Amino acid sequence: MSEKATPDLLASTARWTAAVRAKESRREDRLFNDPWATALAGKEGQEWVAHRAGDLGVSTMTVHPEQFLAERGWKATRTQFGETHANYGRWSYPLIPRVIPNMPREWLVTAQKIVLPSTTS
Repeated sequence: MSEKATPDLLASTARWTAAVRAKESRREDRLFNDPWATALAGKEGQEWVAHRAGDLGVSTMTVHPEQFLAERGWKATRTQFGETHANYGRWSYPLIPRVIPNMPREWLVTAQKIVLPSTTS
């Protein structure tokens, strides 16, 4: 019986990190050189970097974390620091609207893995 493996988020994070390290290692003005990063990143890590937006490297995950997680089988809600219902109004910095692309953001994300009923016969 063949069972589809669920993605291991820790392993995925390692591959994504390795892919970014590999990208940095290819730069002429690199801050470091990681000779094993490309091999560790593999196809998944390289695809993740390829889907990042712009030179700033802001990914879909940064702009729409709930969409990013939903595509991977998670139900998520997000709150941005400084929103009315977050931090009890104690965030003193201006918020960057989500409609402005390629801007760094910080989110508070709550996620729950969606477990689908087994369809084995």
